[in-house]
Amino acid sequence: MARRTRTAGVIAAVAASVLVLGACSSGSEEPAADDTAAEAATEEAPAEDATADEAAGGLSDIRVAAVIKDEANPFFGTIAQGMRDAADEYGVELTVEYAPTTNDEVGQADKLNTLAGQDYDCFVVIPISSNNLNQGLGQLSQAGTPIVNIDSPVDAEGLAAAGGAITAFVGTDNYQAGVKGGEVMKGLVGDGATIGLIAGLAGNVTSNARIDGFQEGAAGLTFVGPVNADWETAKALDAAKAMIAANPDIAGIFAANDTMAQGIAQAVAESGKDIKVMGVDGIEPILVDIEGGKVTGSVSQYPWVMGKLGVEACIVAAQGGTVTEFVESPAVVVTADNVAEAISNFPKPPGEFDSPFSAQIQK
Repeated sequence: MARRTRTAGVIAAVAASVLVLGACSSGSEEPAADDTAAEAATEEAPAEDATADEAAGGLSDIRVAAVIKDEANPFFGTIAQGMRDAADEYGVELTVEYAPTTNDEVGQADKLNTLAGQDYDCFVVIPISSNNLNQGLGQLSQAGTPIVNIDSPVDAEGLAAAGGAITAFVGTDNYQAGVKGGEVMKGLVGDGATIGLIAGLAGNVTSNARIDGFQEGAAGLTFVGPVNADWETAKALDAAKAMIAANPDIAGIFAANDTMAQGIAQAVAESGKDIKVMGVDGIEPILVDIEGGKVTGSVSQYPWVMGKLGVEACIVAAQGGTVTEFVESPAVVVTADNVAEAISNFPKPPGEFDSPFSAQIQK
């Protein structure tokens, strides 16, 4: 999508260069050899710029901004990597801002509000809660700026009340991800076993969907919890210790994300018991833990794919194309059986995936 303000700047810069060159040669009827070379270089420059722009996909005038969760979590770092890889592939400008800390809803909203006034063509967002970005997103929508929501869904009704709407959502079906994890866990521990549940933030849509899905997939088991650990490793460690102490027969513990699963794995190791640990996300450290036998499995969401699809959707929207409203990114349960393949392909998924956006991008 051409941007008049940026184009005007380029035209002004070229005009200034012509005036400078004219002033340098005004004292002579015949141009000197150096002036001739300079003029030749000037004539060739646009062709070189055009070639560079073509190599970048001709999309260098598109600016994408992303506001996601905290950088300390490897899952969101991998999402950002997917975004940057997509931006490099298509030659678009990308700015990524992280929430200051895991649960800093106000700090994340401030990041969005700062970027909202900087003339970006499209935004990719992962809200900490379903409503904490609504005010800024509402203003962006009213200004006609497309918004691509990935991973954690924005509350549509709350955003509508703020005057906004999401252009597209890209993410895992978190309920089905939980179902897949529950089915694998049930197959490992058998009917009637006791399973602990450790959730993220209280009331969080993503966490609730994963926990509910897990209980469906593991129907027939006895559940303890869920206990909220706010997505944090240390809090999950403490919660798991309490669960293990209060339930001596506990056979497994499911966490709504992998960073909490890491804390649970530490509690299990300290207990000396054979307790299965299942998480969600597929971050690289958890794959290493699965390979080493510390963790049983993870429902891998392939965050790199999610980030890449988010930027591709933004490009299509910025070009005025019709964006698919919901795109489900792949999710695969990784255990000892397939962890070697998952590690060798990380951050990409083990198999091929089809992007619904790549063919729509006008290069």
